[in-house]
Amino acid sequence: MNRLRTSYLVMYLQSLYIVHKNYNTFMPTYVYQEILSDGSEGEVFEYIQRMSDEPLKFHPKTGNLVHKIFHSPNVSNKYTEGATQSILTKENIENNGFTRYEKDKLTGCYNKTAGKDKRAPNIIETDKLRNQ
Repeated sequence: MNRLRTSYLVMYLQSLYIVHKNYNTFMPTYVYQEILSDGSEGEVFEYIQRMSDEPLKFHPKTGNLVHKIFHSPNVSNKYTEGATQSILTKENIENNGFTRYEKDKLTGCYNKTAGKDKRAPNIIETDKLRNQ
């Protein structure tokens, strides 16, 4: 497992190239590692291919043997709704010097809901913004 993490890190540190086979860019990207002729690990690269395609056996440019690297999928949980709500608390916004406005659905005006800056108005009327 440690070797897999090291190999995955090497992938980011080395220059990567993506070999496109004129496929749609929404196809899965697989990670492969080249096996050099002396048996040592070579370049890590990404390859876009259909799920129904056979895994690569040879490097598309050098012809050396390759093996597929299995890793966890890139599922972002950094920008989930819950994470965003926890970051955008009133206290966090004020502590970082920002001001938050929320639109009133009835009047169309923006009301100040967070922020300590005295120069920031409490209400922003959208009609005045359009006329400026």
